[in-house]
Amino acid sequence: MSSLSLKMQPVSAQRVTVTEDSLAVDLSDGRTVSVPLMWYPRLVQGSPRERNNWRLIGGGEGIHWPDLDEDLSVDGIIMGRASGESQESLKRWLEDRNRAVTRSVFEAARAKHLPDQIEILFIAEAPPAYDSGRFFYFEQVDRGDALFLEMMKVLYPKKAHFDESTGNWKTGYGARWVRTRKAEFLNLFSGDGFYLIDAVDEPMPSNATPRVKEEIIRNSLRQLKAKLDDLGKLGNDRCLPVTLIGAPVFNVCATELTKGSVRILNDEMINTPARGGMREFRRKLYKLLKSHQVKISDSCM
Repeated sequence: MSSLSLKMQPVSAQRVTVTEDSLAVDLSDGRTVSVPLMWYPRLVQGSPRERNNWRLIGGGEGIHWPDLDEDLSVDGIIMGRASGESQESLKRWLEDRNRAVTRSVFEAARAKHLPDQIEILFIAEAPPAYDSGRFFYFEQVDRGDALFLEMMKVLYPKKAHFDESTGNWKTGYGARWVRTRKAEFLNLFSGDGFYLIDAVDEPMPSNATPRVKEEIIRNSLRQLKAKLDDLGKLGNDRCLPVTLIGAPVFNVCATELTKGSVRILNDEMINTPARGGMREFRRKLYKLLKSHQVKISDSCM
């Protein structure tokens, strides 16, 4: 009976080795089974660090990769079974993975320019589409970037060589010139205690109406308030000074955020600087900064 029991004991994994081409599993019976990595698309998509971050589950009957949300059974590997994941499931996983990676890149770029003390926190609507190649805190952007460009015109007209009286860039200096010096402007921005976050973490749907945007922002208020609680430690007084940008943000947050430890500076909506709203954005933002006597290194308000 004892020998029969030994023969019926399940084979378990002892060690896992993942290379660029193969997955090898050392088994409890002394064998090593190696299979092509291409059988498992999630492992193929993973980085070496993610592939090597595995753990045995079920007493070695399975292998789990937490970074890739992948689980493989040892029996399946021994039997030579490739991943049974559908193409639709894999597509959704890849999309979620790409969003998470891009979001972490956004947050790293933003964190790089976090001021030691926040004089004004700007809250915009949402980050741009993940495949746009644009973001307020990206230092290399070759097109678009309206919020950054219009903000710099108001805050640093001398540095940007912008003349509001004519509504144009000075000769020889334009959007392209400012973009090539974006890192310098972002350093000025953070150095003066300015910081910008988004009301929601994910880009808005491309066809979202103002009402839909407001609903999305309303559903994200808990996360936004948590961010404000953290950033409040960097405020220059007990209430974090906040400026709301865009109608959906103002309509939802102007009332809701006053219930917390923030001070909303604008008593009117400041237009989003897109689709013809650039001039109104500059006019209203300049008016707000002047009324609160905000000190800026480039010019005296």
